[in-house]
Order: sequence, then C-alpha cells, then structure tokens
Amino acid sequence: MYVAVVESNKCLAKKMKENIEKYLGYKCIKISIYINAEEFLKQLFRYDIVFMGVKLTQMDGLEAAMQYKMIYPDSMLFIVSRNLEDSCAGYKVGAVRFVWENKLDENMEEALRYANNKLVAYEEIRFTILHQQEAKNIAIKDIIYLETIKRNVKIITTYGEYLTSETITSIFERLKTKGFFQPHKSYLLNLAWVKEIQNDDIGKNRKSIVMKKGKIIPLSRNKTEEMKTMLWEWRVKNSDLM
Repeated sequence: MYVAVVESNKCLAKKMKENIEKYLGYKCIKISIYINAEEFLKQLFRYDIVFMGVKLTQMDGLEAAMQYKMIYPDSMLFIVSRNLEDSCAGYKVGAVRFVWENKLDENMEEALRYANNKLVAYEEIRFTILHQQEAKNIAIKDIIYLETIKRNVKIITTYGEYLTSETITSIFERLKTKGFFQPHKSYLLNLAWVKEIQNDDIGKNRKSIVMKKGKIIPLSRNKTEEMKTMLWEWRVKNSDLM
C-alpha cells in the first residue's frame, strides 16, 4: 500500500507519518513525504491514501488535491488543516475526511480506522501471466477492465497490461462479488472505473459504457437494465470514495 503526506511543516509531517505507521504499519505500507504540492503532483504516481495539508509553501493544498483527484479519482484523500473552515472546501475537492491539526492524533486515528475499513479493495487476485510464465498478484482496485483477445484475456490495469490464458468466464466467477460486471461476452469491467452509460452511435436503443480512462465498452441490450442497477447500487454503497 502506498501513502503520501503532503505537508510543508516538517514536524507536523513527521507526526502524521508516526500515526500512519502506528495504525497501518502491519499492512506493509510505503510512506512518501512531500514538502510542497508541485513536487507531489510532478510524480504522477497513484497513492492509495493521501494526507494533504492546506497551507503549503507554494501551490494551495486544496488546488493540488483537486488536480490529483481528477487524475486518480479512487485515491482516498484526507485534508489536514488547523482551520475548521477548510473542512467544507476539502469535501468539495473529493476528500473523504477532514483531519484537524489541533487534535491531530485523535483525528488521524479516526481517519486511519476509516481507511482501514475501506481497504477491502486492496485484496489481490492471482493470475498466471503469459510470456512471463509466472503467477502475478494484481490488486483488484487497480484492474480497470478485462477483454477477450482470441483465446486469451487482456487485463488492463492502472499501471500496465497483461495477458492470461484464463477464460473471462472463470475470472468473472472470482470477481463478481468484488464490484465487477460483465456487460458483454468479451468484456469484464470494474464498476469503480465507469464514467457513464451513453447512447451508442448506432442508435438510441443501443448503449455503450464510457470508462474513466476513455475506453468505450459495448453494452449488450439484455444487460442494459442490470448494468444500470449494478452501477447505481455500487455508487450508493461507495459514494464516499468517489
């Protein structure tokens, strides 16, 4: 698991790191500390959890948070500030919790317990990858969609693509309770990465799915209503992570 702390106050950043290690250390976390938002954004790295200070030396933390969430919408973002007024602004840019500096330890504990309860998505699924001829663990949250390519299945993730000889049907059996849906016989998608359902160019009675990375996935007519229901239910259940 990857965690980032973006905070110009080095003493405060150190205390935050200590809290993270205390409550999440058993999950083999890697913590990165940035003293300004520019350095953090320049990395273009997807962190699982981000603690973002508001009063930074250069770019405002809220502006940085908004830019980051546009690129990595599924990262858990926590806004850290001594001003309670920043809590509302934090939620507007996609934060899931506000951490008040005046009660740092108490608020960090609550925030990290919340994060821990949401980490079901960090479960991994094991595939045998072709060409490499080895098993590989891929975090479920990092899988965007899967597509049948001839006799193989291509796994598209946030950090690369892989081929496996496992069938898409057998993969779906392993993922159907993990927030995945099969909209077409050749595709399997992660509901967390769905942007919208749109009318297909072919006609108003045909629909397709737009993924957050821009990929268009066909939606079978007999799966349209089920897809709408599944997507709505997933978003209601996970609204605080969107």
